[in-house]
Amino acid sequence: ANAQYHDDFFRYAAHYGESAARQYYGAWSPPEGTPNPYGNASPEAAAAAVAAAGKGGGEAAPAPAPATAAAAASASGATATAKDSSVRQGVSNLPAWMTKK
Repeated sequence: ANAQYHDDFFRYAAHYGESAARQYYGAWSPPEGTPNPYGNASPEAAAAAVAAAGKGGGEAAPAPAPATAAAAASASGATATAKDSSVRQGVSNLPAWMTKK
């Protein structure tokens, strides 16, 4: 029975963090230091990694990629002319009983 609680605990911890999981599951929590089989992607671990990277004097974050011309055109409201190249024009993907009129 404990194995199922531990599995639930680890899934909860991976999403909300280990401290929140220990508070929620209480005595049903696995011993501290037990590795999480779903990874160590807890919010506390992520925050610690960000803090460590910020203090290390490492490189700055890369700049976002520049917008493409197509993305800029669609954002400005310009409509792109697209031609339907389908050879199945007039044929529906729906079953026949759904397309009968």
